[in-house]
Amino acid sequence: MPHRLLNTHLAYISNRAFVYSPHVAHDHNPFAGVKHLRIPAGAFSYSPTSGAPFPQSRNGSEGSSSDGLPPRAVSEEYFRTVCPWWKTVRLSVSQTSETLGLDLENDDFLTVMVAWGKKLSEMKDSCVDINDGSLFHWKCGTRSFRWLNLTFAM
Repeated sequence: MPHRLLNTHLAYISNRAFVYSPHVAHDHNPFAGVKHLRIPAGAFSYSPTSGAPFPQSRNGSEGSSSDGLPPRAVSEEYFRTVCPWWKTVRLSVSQTSETLGLDLENDDFLTVMVAWGKKLSEMKDSCVDINDGSLFHWKCGTRSFRWLNLTFAM
């Protein structure tokens, strides 16, 4: 869950929609073995991470997107409909991070968040898919966890 929060925040600061994937129930108990059962992200949490609106616009008032309200998160299915592969710009985590001067093994979350947020917000492309790895590296003691890939839409 923490990776979704960080990815949603990255989408927020870059004025893009976070793209979330459904919960695939057959990968988890008690639904192991039940094929094609997908549970929408909103069933677990009604929040900006699952498509709910952010509480208020960037300027502090309620309003429409023209008043600065950030885009809502969208489902992966919707993203693939409005952003087919031929319209989607793919960014490699490793190559883009190197271009941005980042060291994903050692830089903190804030450094990565600011650099990638700036990169994404400056892009004119409506459909962007960040692949080939994970932006955020979570270290806990001697164990490390790579966080999931991200996909964003504008």
